[in-house]
Amino acid sequence: MNLLRTNGSSLFQKPQKQSEYFLRAAKAVETLKAKLPDGDRFKIATWLQKEVGFSASEAKSYVNFDAELSANGRLLQGKRVSPDAIRALIASDPKTRSECLVRIGRDDQVSGGKRASTPRRKVPR
Repeated sequence: MNLLRTNGSSLFQKPQKQSEYFLRAAKAVETLKAKLPDGDRFKIATWLQKEVGFSASEAKSYVNFDAELSANGRLLQGKRVSPDAIRALIASDPKTRSECLVRIGRDDQVSGGKRASTPRRKVPR
């Protein structure tokens, strides 16, 4: 479980690392998808569940990770967007996703979960 420990500290204590690993895994799945016919995408999700141990929803997130999000990987990682927010972006419609990516780029806070399409401004302290 070296992936869960980094330099003696827990990965769960480092949200930016969680996003980095999520994006790296998504990129690997994207590369795999590009090498297979479209009909085999379902097989990728099944393989991720059986061989990697992902849940059905995790596997679906990685399979549905697309070129737009991949192209914005540096933005997502640089702005420390949580894996839950990335999953919400994956599940969102294209218009909402594009709007959220613009808002993330402007440093607006975008929450994951049911209200992921409702960005909130950061309040200065």
